[in-house]
Amino acid sequence: MEALSKRTTTTSNMLSVLLFASLVLNCYAQLLPEDEAQTLATIVEKLQIKELNISRSFCSSGRYENVTVGDTILIVVICDCNDTVCHVTNIQLKGQNLTGNIPEEFGNLSYLQEIDLSRNYFSGSIPTSFSQLPLTNLSLLGNSINGSIPKEIGDIATLEHLVLEDNQLEGPLHQNLGNLSRLLRLLLSGNNFTGTIPDSFGNLKNLTDFRIDGSTLSGNIPALIGNWTKIDRLDMQGTSMDGPIPSTISQLKNITELRISDLNGTSMTFPDLQEMKQLEILILRNCLITGPIPDYIGEFTALKTVDLSFNMLTGQIPATFQSLNLNYMFLNNNSLSGAVPDWIINSKSDMLVFPIFDISYNNFIGSTPVGCQSSTVNLISSHSTAESNSVAWCLRKDLPCSKTPKHYSLFINCGGGETTFEGNEYEEDLATEGPSYFYSSSEKWAYSSTGVFTGNGDATYKANNTFGLNVNGSEFYQTARLAPNSLKYYGLCLRKGSYKVRLHFAEIMYSDDQTFSSLGKRLFDVSIQVNFDPHTGLSVGAIVGIVVASCAFLLLILVVLRMKGYLGGKDLEDKEKNEMAYVLQEQGSLLELVDPILGSHYPEEEVMRMLNIGLLCTNPSPTLRPLMSSVVSMLEGKSPIQAPLIKRGSPNEDLRFKAFERISQDSHSHISPSAFSVDSQVQSRSMSMDGPWIDSSVSITSKNEVRDHSSSSKLLPDLYDVNLDL
Repeated sequence: MEALSKRTTTTSNMLSVLLFASLVLNCYAQLLPEDEAQTLATIVEKLQIKELNISRSFCSSGRYENVTVGDTILIVVICDCNDTVCHVTNIQLKGQNLTGNIPEEFGNLSYLQEIDLSRNYFSGSIPTSFSQLPLTNLSLLGNSINGSIPKEIGDIATLEHLVLEDNQLEGPLHQNLGNLSRLLRLLLSGNNFTGTIPDSFGNLKNLTDFRIDGSTLSGNIPALIGNWTKIDRLDMQGTSMDGPIPSTISQLKNITELRISDLNGTSMTFPDLQEMKQLEILILRNCLITGPIPDYIGEFTALKTVDLSFNMLTGQIPATFQSLNLNYMFLNNNSLSGAVPDWIINSKSDMLVFPIFDISYNNFIGSTPVGCQSSTVNLISSHSTAESNSVAWCLRKDLPCSKTPKHYSLFINCGGGETTFEGNEYEEDLATEGPSYFYSSSEKWAYSSTGVFTGNGDATYKANNTFGLNVNGSEFYQTARLAPNSLKYYGLCLRKGSYKVRLHFAEIMYSDDQTFSSLGKRLFDVSIQVNFDPHTGLSVGAIVGIVVASCAFLLLILVVLRMKGYLGGKDLEDKEKNEMAYVLQEQGSLLELVDPILGSHYPEEEVMRMLNIGLLCTNPSPTLRPLMSSVVSMLEGKSPIQAPLIKRGSPNEDLRFKAFERISQDSHSHISPSAFSVDSQVQSRSMSMDGPWIDSSVSITSKNEVRDHSSSSKLLPDLYDVNLDL
């Protein structure tokens, strides 16, 4: 009996333990509602995420994670469970290369507080169903989403973080977004927005981070930014907005990072930043700022980066800057004067790395012991031309040749090693310095690189091709030099003559498949500086030569007409018509009208401008000839050259009209833009190969046909040729 009693007690205890365990499991085995589980399963199926096996018990552990942080691959699903039920509250699907449209079904997960779909390949528009959710964080960074931001997004009253950077979004920003009163971060950079910043954005008084870099927003920087008194970071780089910077910016007393660049409009004095005592990064690049740099900037003890380059600043570098513990200072391309401060030339730092000072392209005076190449100070082309010859050639304006010019060819493999192609030896270009560096090769060629990559101070300044190209000359496309602000190459000590410049372009950083690494477009801003007058593009001698040649040509026409009997007789007018058709009919190209005495030593574009205008003035129909005011405007380049118009009359005029049409078509094919620019659609942010230039420039066209800008063509090289007279 005692043994039986013990067994009964043991069995009872086991049942109690099992019952308790069952109760414990029931407490932690809450289920998703049926409709929520079905919605989540539909989303997973549409996105083909094989790692997630959805059931009602999916949230039994409260969290699902599949994380590879090093490659930015992240799958996280978080649930919030009470005693009876679970709900999905957070979904992060980052770096998965998910394609197609974003499923509308996200809007049915009514407890969802976070959607993070960064770095995928989603296309289509932003689902309006998101407005049904109590979202606090919506991040779609790094996709191919297009269309405009739905106005319904402005109805998500709980939203605190809206991150839409690096997509293909377009159109105006809707006023309704100003209703997001709880918004802390609004990141919109790298899109194609147009219009102006809405007035309603003045209501976003809790903003701590606002970025609009690289969009085509226009209009003035609005005074409403003064309402963002909690702002910590403000980025407005590379837009189409106008200055001046509003005086209300002085109210942003808590800001630590201020980046504004590339403003249009009128010039301005330095904005009032006196209360921004917590500034760590100050970038006001190419903002048309005139006058001196305020001394108080040197009192911002937290300052690490100062970029005031490409403005019109005058005066001396403030002595107060000496007390700053800077990492980078860019004051290049201004009109600063005076002596270069000793504390810059002899710069030292208690840090592990030396600070970088770029004060090139200014008007300093006095000699300096700094040579042409320095790892910390860039003084290239920074000294006044009035100084003594004791200053090194590379520090003088326009980098004059210190000896007799002797070079007549130049071949560089930018960012690559020495190679041979088509019988020409390309010199290596392997220097790794980049934030501010000048390199010269025996006064034959040189390059100057400037800038720090935003948010990535450790970035390399050379790109490597990991894809491969099966094309002739592929060795050119294995490496390339990078520069975030300015990259200038110089041909030094070149003999005078006619030169052909060939530029090789190929995308080697972005893949041609449907992944987030293939997204975006790259914009090239290329300028070539030559000997031409920046206002007319022609020297006085060349203009005189063209005028004389034109007069000689008109005289030749009169002689030919006289010899043919067209300048006499009672039918003088009709015979004259038949200024001109005979002569024009013999010409194959307008450029054949140029006097051979000029040879090839004239800018074709300017000659074509004058000949085209002359052609307009000889239109067979007097009513279609341009007014004198229009002729003057076209000669000065203030208005485009009009396309020749032809008004036919009687059938017996076919000969002269046919000749006129032939010459007109030929002339029209030669009309080209006045700026040397190349656009290649490969990256969403605008990357300029050089900062703003005011030098003269020439136009080129690609030797390739107009190409498809789809992903399959991204890795094909482009060749651009242009002929220059030096």
